[in-house]
Amino acid sequence: MKNILLCFFTLFACTGLIAQERIAVFPFEDLDNVLTRNESVLLYREFSNEFTNRSAGKLNVVPRQEVDKLINTEAEFQLSDFSSRAKTAEMERVLNGTQILSGVIGKVGSRVTISVSLYTYPELVQQPGGTSLRIADIDELFDKIPELVQSMQSTIIVKQAASPIYKIGNRGPGGGIIFFAQGGQYMEFSQELGRAEWAEAKKAASNYNGGGFSNWHLPTRREWDLIRAGYGYPIKNASTAWSADEANRKEAYTYRGGSISKTNRYIVIAIRAFSQ
Repeated sequence: MKNILLCFFTLFACTGLIAQERIAVFPFEDLDNVLTRNESVLLYREFSNEFTNRSAGKLNVVPRQEVDKLINTEAEFQLSDFSSRAKTAEMERVLNGTQILSGVIGKVGSRVTISVSLYTYPELVQQPGGTSLRIADIDELFDKIPELVQSMQSTIIVKQAASPIYKIGNRGPGGGIIFFAQGGQYMEFSQELGRAEWAEAKKAASNYNGGGFSNWHLPTRREWDLIRAGYGYPIKNASTAWSADEANRKEAYTYRGGSISKTNRYIVIAIRAFSQ
């Protein structure tokens, strides 16, 4: 079984005059079994300690004990797990995560490589940022922990310092309503585009060009969850709306999660994501 190594950094939104990210350090994934089990544990602890010590006054780090409780519920807790609805719910319950820095370690030729990338959560859309190191051996890996931490924290602090342009409920650049605003990442939903069968609804949403933008689409069930969590249900009447998720050849899911015949005519709403 693969060693679980490096780190997931889950960023939290905090209230106050100055927003500060709350970051949880998770074990990274060792793709090529570069480290022994003991080395993996030691690297995780040294990295966590270094990150916490360097974060004083700048970043709010979740105690490792809290993270360990979550990790211990699964034998392997990797980035791909966050696409699981059950694990997503557990993650949100324990940590309220909104962004993730995921890390992996592996070998390229005879050298060891560490790479970390920033993702939105729970959409798992990769964002600019992250860092990587290529070193000669395990000894150098441990020696480079301070450098790796400094590089990551510099990226996080720069993102944290960027003040948001939009708030939830504001009108977005595409003419929609903002329902997600975190770390310079935003999502907006359109007005009701009408009623249509499922296939027509997907086409209508993708063809919508509010604000002159072409990246609109029909929301998935997970994106409907984000709309309700951030803004509430935007449809004024007691009807229902389509999601982009297909149940089978004849049925698709509505925003409520249940599947129904694609020939029904339900409300169409389009959404889009954009960056500051």
